[in-house]
Amino acid sequence: MQNALDVWRDGEVEKAFEVYRNGSSGSIFGYGSIEAKDFESVWDNMKGASRQLCIERIATENDARRMCDMPPLTPKEEDFYRNKVKEELKSEFDRRIELQGKIDAEKKNLDLIFEELDKGDMLDSSKVWYRGFGGPNETPESRMARMEHLIQRKYKDLDVSEVYNGPQNTEELNGRISAAAMAETIRGYFAANTQAEAEEFLQDYYKRFKRPLENADLAGNYIVTCTGTNVKDTIHSPIGEQNNCVIVPTEGNSGIITFGNQTTTYTLADDTLLFTVGDSNISGHYTFVFSNDTRPLSGTATCNVSFQGQAFDIYYTFEKVD
Repeated sequence: MQNALDVWRDGEVEKAFEVYRNGSSGSIFGYGSIEAKDFESVWDNMKGASRQLCIERIATENDARRMCDMPPLTPKEEDFYRNKVKEELKSEFDRRIELQGKIDAEKKNLDLIFEELDKGDMLDSSKVWYRGFGGPNETPESRMARMEHLIQRKYKDLDVSEVYNGPQNTEELNGRISAAAMAETIRGYFAANTQAEAEEFLQDYYKRFKRPLENADLAGNYIVTCTGTNVKDTIHSPIGEQNNCVIVPTEGNSGIITFGNQTTTYTLADDTLLFTVGDSNISGHYTFVFSNDTRPLSGTATCNVSFQGQAFDIYYTFEKVD
């Protein structure tokens, strides 16, 4: 009897979820005309199912109270748990919708990528020239699983979550990449003779995309090299031929930079770090352009410095050491 009751209740909850997600025109599962995401109307139309959920929750709470020698729930406390059941059911419905949206989006992404791969015969089991493909135990599923593992890695490497059809049309990814670019990197990765060559191919390919630098990536110690002979000869290399610099992000796109003998604040816009210092030797407005396509992180800058009434262009390079 209890099993039949469980099956009925679960079935009614599933019907309620479908109506909550898609709405009802008045003929679905006996529900009236209900707009999608109108949980109040869905709850009111669940009738026996919503009552059963509340009965079971109150019974569970009372069982726990009996074990602790506590009195049963008061009517007011029962109302509290009825509202809690209602809130929890809505939260569960919303969670399922969000999850299904992610699943649908990822399915669309993979469909586009594998369509491009199929054009290059990478899904054809008779094509064995790719590294590691064509073994005696290989199946179409295992081949696709290896590719899908690489796809998930590239989502993280490039910080993308959406794949679009056709060729790559911009260096700015902004969370989106083309199916053609994804397929090209997969082919190149598995066509490499060794794992080391595959990694080198992947990192070189990534360099064609412009990825904004994250403030947190900047944190650390740098060696700063000053170049330009006119600087060294005239003002005796104000920061020294080589010196240390420390960058400490604080919040947002700003932080603290210790540069030469000066500690000041900086701001970061895309890959450009801006700050001003007032030391007599290195006074000026500095603009450093960093690159996150190389490791360790590196940057270059030109700064117009005024010293004893003369203006000089100073050239710096940054290289992260930890």
